[in-house]
Amino acid sequence: MRIWAAKGVNLNHVKPDVLEAVVKYGVRQLRVSLDGASQETYSVYRVRGNFERVIENVRTINAFKAQYGTEYPELLWQFIVFGHNEHELPQARALAAELNMKFKPKLTVNTRIGTDGQPYFDPNGKPDTRDSGRFNWWGRDVEWKDVLGIRGKRDVEKPTGEWNTMVVICQGDTLTYLVNGVLVNQGRGANQTRGKLQFQSEGAEILFRKIEIRPLIKP
Repeated sequence: MRIWAAKGVNLNHVKPDVLEAVVKYGVRQLRVSLDGASQETYSVYRVRGNFERVIENVRTINAFKAQYGTEYPELLWQFIVFGHNEHELPQARALAAELNMKFKPKLTVNTRIGTDGQPYFDPNGKPDTRDSGRFNWWGRDVEWKDVLGIRGKRDVEKPTGEWNTMVVICQGDTLTYLVNGVLVNQGRGANQTRGKLQFQSEGAEILFRKIEIRPLIKP
């Protein structure tokens, strides 16, 4: 049997013998909820939480991993991005690397919930923070089906046979998507701020006429 603590643990109130047992008996993964890189910021959301205690418990787990010669549990740093803590993302990433933790912040998008129960981008909606799944663009038709020729009622794409223009702006940890000049989606607090680019088509034919990569110009 394998055990994961994938929904988030806070490590605020745990005894050393429990931490040793987590390592000794092979728990596969711990996702540690750490929404800041300082006590001041961390305690805004984790009320009465003790940041230094959590960090010390992570170090204790690492010491037990070395003692038992194991790579488990895999440690993830889960960082929910808010306005009060986003300035500490660089410090949190650096400390996670020092502690041999994978950094796992969640992307935040302002959304509304559609009649199908899915989140849709809405600039005036409530912040919705997730680390998996999909944030639909604001005009996606709830009755959409993957069949030839279908169009949504609010599609911003041009008719079949005409070229569309998509602009993706990656500025720090903020992602902004425009299709034919219309803002369709936007998220902030992304943990991937560098790396390879991928052009994706979900099982359908797609044609590219021109791809341009431009550096952002600082104002």
